[in-house]
Amino acid sequence: MIKTLVPRRENQYSAFPTFAVHRDQLFVFFRQGVKGRWGTHGHGGRVKRLQFDLDTFVVACDDPEREEIGSLAVESHVHGEKGRNEMDAIVSDLGDGLFCLATRNFDREKRMRCFVGFSHDLNFRERIEIAVPGVHWFAFYGKALRVGDDLVFPAYGGLDGKDHMQALLISVPVERRHDPTAWGLRSAIPNGSRDRELNESSLVRAGDRFHLFSRAHRQPFALWHATSTDLDRWSEPRVIIRDAHAPMAIHWRDRVCVSYRHLYRGTESEEQAASAAPSAATCLEWPFDDRPIVTIESFPGSIYDGGYSDLGPVRDRLLLVYYQGNAQGEPYLRCWLQEPDSLL
Repeated sequence: MIKTLVPRRENQYSAFPTFAVHRDQLFVFFRQGVKGRWGTHGHGGRVKRLQFDLDTFVVACDDPEREEIGSLAVESHVHGEKGRNEMDAIVSDLGDGLFCLATRNFDREKRMRCFVGFSHDLNFRERIEIAVPGVHWFAFYGKALRVGDDLVFPAYGGLDGKDHMQALLISVPVERRHDPTAWGLRSAIPNGSRDRELNESSLVRAGDRFHLFSRAHRQPFALWHATSTDLDRWSEPRVIIRDAHAPMAIHWRDRVCVSYRHLYRGTESEEQAASAAPSAATCLEWPFDDRPIVTIESFPGSIYDGGYSDLGPVRDRLLLVYYQGNAQGEPYLRCWLQEPDSLL
């Protein structure tokens, strides 16, 4: 069943939910801003957190009489201050009781700064700004992985001397994670030129192989796929899912599954954006299996006002959190908790 985590409110822009489980608690982080004309996703964004008792959350998700469950959580402010604009946040479980939260702020003058904070209890009190030698701009997207003695973060950005956007992997030795000078570029996916720019990317490990799913930055929108055994040498990226944005991939029950924003229309005029007809949807797919695509929920309005998601196991079930759009441009947060037998 679909439940509401943060309800729609006038002039409020709630988006980019991400979650992690620690002991008997579920932590959902998200970005909330003010609906507005400047900025793709409004302005005045702040990173917030919902903390649920896990048993209470699961019971509420299974209650057919209850639609809104966010009131069961404790809400707190994580990052953001007046006059600034936090854009998004992604939380990752790095194993051995270590978590990270990758964030960025993006102000009206288009200055972007990227940060990472680390925590053993999902209370991110501090964060460090990340700059990467040889990369003149970048943004984190996708879950970070611990690979040997390193932490590896998928991202996208521009290399010095290059005029096109690429999917990137940024890494740091786990023991030096608090040292801003220890961060560096692990690899850049060979996507070629401005005609094949790659954007948001999600990295997942399955067996002895790494899979990277990347969004095409330009039309025709699609998700591209590349593989590697060492994170340094990558196969030539190829289209694997068409009409899609914002991949988030996990390895679950011996299978790779990807959630994403599926596009019913890849372009939009102001008239289309205000239409009540569905423009996009949050979807779930097993790209290497012959299984039907699961459409969680479609939405009208701008294609950019919904469909970003995060997914992972919760009590042997699959939880997906996402933001849901509408023709008024006031998205809100939803979740979907499903038994594996109905999916696999």
